Amino acid sequence: MKIELKKSLNDAGYILSNNVYKKAQNNDQYSSNFSKQWRDFSKTQVDEFNGTNISENLLRGVIFNEFENIADKNVLEIGCGSGRFTEHLSKYANLLVLNDMSEAIYYNHYISKSNVLAIKSDFKNLKDLNIKFDVVICRGVLQHTPNPYNSIINLYDLCSPNGIIYFDVYKKPKLKFINPKYIWRYFLKFFITYEILHKFLIKNIDKFLLIRRKLNKLFKINLNYIWDYFFPIYDYKNKLPLNDNQLKEWAILDTLDGLITKFDTPLSYKEINNFLNKKNIKIEKYDDKFSSYKIIK
Repeated sequence: MKIELKKSLNDAGYILSNNVYKKAQNNDQYSSNFSKQWRDFSKTQVDEFNGTNISENLLRGVIFNEFENIADKNVLEIGCGSGRFTEHLSKYANLLVLNDMSEAIYYNHYISKSNVLAIKSDFKNLKDLNIKFDVVICRGVLQHTPNPYNSIINLYDLCSPNGIIYFDVYKKPKLKFINPKYIWRYFLKFFITYEILHKFLIKNIDKFLLIRRKLNKLFKINLNYIWDYFFPIYDYKNKLPLNDNQLKEWAILDTLDGLITKFDTPLSYKEINNFLNKKNIKIEKYDDKFSSYKIIK
């Protein structure tokens, strides 16, 4: 399949540069801030570099621990970023095709592996290559696309008959309109850029984390949701097996991710199920903890 895919890419006008196929006229569109995140934090969430199994365990949840369905298959990973899941998928797949719309794909640490091929493109354009995949995996992406419903159908169209699609969509908060992340994001978008927020967090993250933790200790309860109304910070202390420096990196990275994004459309299981029912597509498995779905085409 790798030879066939390379031919299709060449015929479609893609060029190979730094181990990544892309078209000459190609931009990040709405995903440019993600490329900056993975440029600045390319190793933060990759197990090989942080010495944990955090990303592997998350991947297990998203694919229902079904690594046997990936073994020796042709797999498409959409929204690959710097490679937190690529590290593990590449150990199983016959061919792992990486896709990311943003420049983040150039910071993926596994694009030079012999069984990996990387394509920088909006994944909806991959249908033009007339190549189908045994398994399609998309984690942490769909809610950040202009229309998550259309994006789910694009995943379906990229999958071979009898193939498997694994994806997640962030769950809709019960009271989204008073969720601090969305309130802050609404105001920040008018005057804050990625660069400004990144610099601000680098300078102040220690103080933010110290104050929050001391207040939580004082009140003997985790009140981070309340403190988020003053300013939202993602603190994973006692939640993830990370040292202090790693906790700061993750806090900065996920705060940037939470506050600097153009699209964010979380969906409930009911909404997704109703949509897929209308398309005569059945959900084979769902995991509420990971908000992950399995579909067989």
